[in-house]
Amino acid sequence: LNLAMNRRQFAVENGNGDPILQESWRRTWWQIYLVDADFAAIKRASTFPTMNVEVTTELPCEETEYASGAIPCPKTLDDFNSREFAPDNHVYSSFAYLIGAIHGISSAISRVLTGSSYSSSPGVLEAVDTMIDGWMLMVPESKANIFSKSGEIDEHMFHAYMAIHAATVGLHRPFSELLSDPLESISSCAAAPSWPLKSSPGFENVHTARCLLSIEAQVRLLALPAQPFSHTPFTVCMLTTGTISLLSACKFLLQDQKLAVARDQVRMSIGCLKSFAGVWPLAGKSHREVQTIAREMLGLQCQAGSNVRLAEESPADNDGQLRSDPVIGSQDSLTDRVLPYPSLDTLQTYWDLSDLQTDISAWFTTY
Repeated sequence: LNLAMNRRQFAVENGNGDPILQESWRRTWWQIYLVDADFAAIKRASTFPTMNVEVTTELPCEETEYASGAIPCPKTLDDFNSREFAPDNHVYSSFAYLIGAIHGISSAISRVLTGSSYSSSPGVLEAVDTMIDGWMLMVPESKANIFSKSGEIDEHMFHAYMAIHAATVGLHRPFSELLSDPLESISSCAAAPSWPLKSSPGFENVHTARCLLSIEAQVRLLALPAQPFSHTPFTVCMLTTGTISLLSACKFLLQDQKLAVARDQVRMSIGCLKSFAGVWPLAGKSHREVQTIAREMLGLQCQAGSNVRLAEESPADNDGQLRSDPVIGSQDSLTDRVLPYPSLDTLQTYWDLSDLQTDISAWFTTY
């Protein structure tokens, strides 16, 4: 902020007349903004330093355009926030849609709350739901399916969808039938249990449905064939939020076949957290926390001799020696461990992401 990177002039004045360098400066600012916002979400803060400043820095272009050096005339955040009125149906970059999602959620919460931390309330729900519904309705078809026929994942849209669904679960769960367990307070990602909160009569099912739909969407996203290091590290807390809520559904709500499916989804989610721990050591802490919460909520006994470590420590090998930096030199080994999957021509059938933008026709309610 002291450098005024939030101002359009910064990229121009420090870009040496090079469009690629100017684009790099714009991307730097917006990446700082996203990291700031994601950390605020983990801390349950309704505001963060880069939020309450005027931003005139223009939005990033597509990754392919940046890589090729063919930088188009950049659009502004004001342009993006008024895209529903544009006559040309302009398709923004995936980076821009991610920025729009995070900025929209943060702005909606800050407009309703005045304190330094946020909690679920009818006012917050209405503001955030309206923003999310509008964002999803305005996502063009070319961006809605994040998994291409060539087998590539649009990581910016992946991040956007994961964040939106994590926010939906976090805000709606206190009003839903997904009750909390006191042990959830050990999680370094999820909010401390403080529910159930009072909802309008008859609308508990609506809140529960929104939670379950968003959890299902997260599971579909994590089922895509990708290496853990390709996703943002903030995926860990987004996934943890959904997984703990899914555990609640297993304990308090689901039965028979639906319960069996949910248990499989829990297994996959915990497996994802375990794979993330091989890249980001702090993910190992979340993995152990979720395991402990799961054993409690599902009534499972710890295996004899198991040692649940909740202290924040670096993962160690069986010989007790610390592992080498998992980010350096680990990607090849992770690639070697990937399970084979069907040909790319059939993946679109197995991972149908067309309903990531869940049916919102039933969501327009009064809380």
